Amino acid sequence: MGRTVPSFTQKILAIQSEWGKFRRVLRKEEQELLDELFNFAKYHSAPASYFSPPNPMEPVFMAMLIELLKEIKRLRSELIETKLSAASDQRSAGGRREA
Repeated sequence: MGRTVPSFTQKILAIQSEWGKFRRVLRKEEQELLDELFNFAKYHSAPASYFSPPNPMEPVFMAMLIELLKEIKRLRSELIETKLSAASDQRSAGGRREA
C-alpha cells in the first residue's frame, strides 16, 4: 500500500499547532486574530493543495494576505461610498434655506 498524503487542511492544522507557543503568549484579542488568519488559510486550502509547494507556509501566508487585501478593498470601497453620500447630503442641505 502507498503512503497517505495529508490534506492541505491537515497541514494547516499542523502548522497552527506549531505556532501554539506563540499564540499562548498573545493577548486574548490577538489570539482570536491569529485564529482568524489561520481560518483564512483553511478557506483557501483547495488552491493551496493544487499548488502543493515544498514549503506549505507559502500558500498559508498568501491566503492570509489575499483575505486581508480583500478586507482592505471592501473597507476602502465602503469609505468612498460613505464620503460620496456625505458630500451628496451636504450639497442637498446647502441648497435649502432656513426660514
